[in-house]
Amino acid sequence: MKLLTIIIMIILIPIAQTFSQSDKPLVSGGELLFYLDKTSFQGKENKTYSEFSIMIYADNLKLKEASGKYSASIKIDYELTDLNEETVISKSWETVAQFDSVNDVKSLVVYDKWGELTPAGKYKLQVEIKDLTSRKTGKINSTIDIKDFAPNMFGLSEIEFINGTKETESGNKKIPNPARRYGLLNPILYFFYELYSETIDDSLAIQYTITDEADVMAKELNSVLDLKEKSKGYIQGINISKLNSGVYTFKINAKSSNGKEISVKRNFEILQLDYFAKTPMLSKEDSDMMEKLLDYIAEPYQLSQYKKLNSFNKANFILNYFKNLDPNPDTEENEYLQSLLARFHYANQKFSWGNIEGWTTERGRIFIQNGNPDEIDYHNMDMDSRPYEIWYYRGNRELFYVFGDLNSNGKYSLLHSNKEGEIYNISWRELVSRL
Repeated sequence: MKLLTIIIMIILIPIAQTFSQSDKPLVSGGELLFYLDKTSFQGKENKTYSEFSIMIYADNLKLKEASGKYSASIKIDYELTDLNEETVISKSWETVAQFDSVNDVKSLVVYDKWGELTPAGKYKLQVEIKDLTSRKTGKINSTIDIKDFAPNMFGLSEIEFINGTKETESGNKKIPNPARRYGLLNPILYFFYELYSETIDDSLAIQYTITDEADVMAKELNSVLDLKEKSKGYIQGINISKLNSGVYTFKINAKSSNGKEISVKRNFEILQLDYFAKTPMLSKEDSDMMEKLLDYIAEPYQLSQYKKLNSFNKANFILNYFKNLDPNPDTEENEYLQSLLARFHYANQKFSWGNIEGWTTERGRIFIQNGNPDEIDYHNMDMDSRPYEIWYYRGNRELFYVFGDLNSNGKYSLLHSNKEGEIYNISWRELVSRL
């Protein structure tokens, strides 16, 4: 299930059919599907620093199990050659992705990224990724253009599309979005770019614009940035939840205090609910994603009905499902869907743990299904117990959910609830006791 913040609502249609040939992320051929994107920045020694990022759906990989843990091993072969077929860079490395359970594989995405310092120019890029267990292989062959950034000049880097940031011990880490796709449950267009100035102190007028395929303005935002150094990076986010499905052009225009002006632009894609109306067909990955979503929010009979449908009818089912739950069908917005989006976004921000996204945790699931609790009884500092918290929902009947951090590492599990179908354990206090 590709839900929320790390690649939510990605429809696996060929990128070449939607993006312009001159500006598109790259998608592999072969048995193993992965995406690759490149962003160039000002480097050093008159060279350009280019950052490459790849993304693989974890459910494309074959797992190995050991001591209750699961892992997948991949090998990445990367080669950069000039147009005369001379090898500039050639590297090979192995990466191990680890998962706590088989279910994680249905929801997570494996990333890798690397950077290179090269002269500007055109290059031939070849990247091959092999699943070392299944032996499945995917490959990308493409020509890329690495831009020149003159030192000590007013300028902008290329735009890097990301899915926000993740806090690590070494600071905030960018989460790449090599597919450049946003939409239904991923409503914020996050991006990163660098500004370069000729002087130490400069005030810059910045304009962000989003235009559709007909070059019609869809969104425009303006701001002022005070640049106190010659080079600085910025992470920003723009809400695109009200824009229809399609390929858009995102442009950044910067104007310095002395009147100099420069701009950079790049394409990205939005996939909303209206996509299903335009192209009523679901891939297997989309079908699995929506099945998990319905498992969260739909009635059992609806989920059962969905599973029996073919790809065409599944797409229409999803379209009608959200339409039928719209409390005000005469308005442009679907308030139910907007509420659902907000819950997913909050759950992912609030309940993430390590590499596990917040919406996949048990607290995330309960929050998505029920919304904000009426009361939370926190026990995070009790001397005689491990951290735990009790969520109360007070409606026609009071419901409660007990979550405990049994390993005192920040990962909470559902220990007890009075809701039918959830875990019921009246001895849950023994689990959190330190005595």
